[in-house]
Amino acid sequence: MTQHDLTGTWRGHYEQNGQRRGISMRVLQRGALLIGAMHDDETMWVTKEELQPVDHDEVGIGPVAVDLLTVLPAESTIEGEVDGARVTFEKRYRGKHTFTVFFDHAALHPGAEGQASANAEIESHRVVYDGQLDATGDLLRGTWRIPVATVAFEDGDVDPDDAEQSRIVGENEALLGEDCGVFELWRE
Repeated sequence: MTQHDLTGTWRGHYEQNGQRRGISMRVLQRGALLIGAMHDDETMWVTKEELQPVDHDEVGIGPVAVDLLTVLPAESTIEGEVDGARVTFEKRYRGKHTFTVFFDHAALHPGAEGQASANAEIESHRVVYDGQLDATGDLLRGTWRIPVATVAFEDGDVDPDDAEQSRIVGENEALLGEDCGVFELWRE
């Protein structure tokens, strides 16, 4: 049973890696079904991450510090449901999620200088939202999560003949682990 009709325009933000990023959505509710579109205000950023090389025990090196440049499409579609005050939906970006990993050669070869990079993309990036409406039905708060994604790296300046580099950014390495955070949307 639905207590509120969410049809309309909503604005708010989500938090990820200590950063608050603006979002807006326009949705249509019919019974328990919720469909619509979302727009991300900020679609490109750089974060510092640690990647664990594939076969790290064999290579004998620990996590490698990298800079990760992320680029998302601004537009996405939403499909979900409303059950009383609980609202759940899946956001699917319209387009490719791309990122570039930059790391120091010295992480693999002590004394080496310079940077290496590798590029990857995800065809269908999705985010799962789970929230609760307040008593007025005009404020939605909750959590979001990005399921684990497997990516294939290409291009960049990684030497495919360098076994250590291939182990850090090897093809089909599951680089993106599950990520999660909080969100808040309010009716405009």
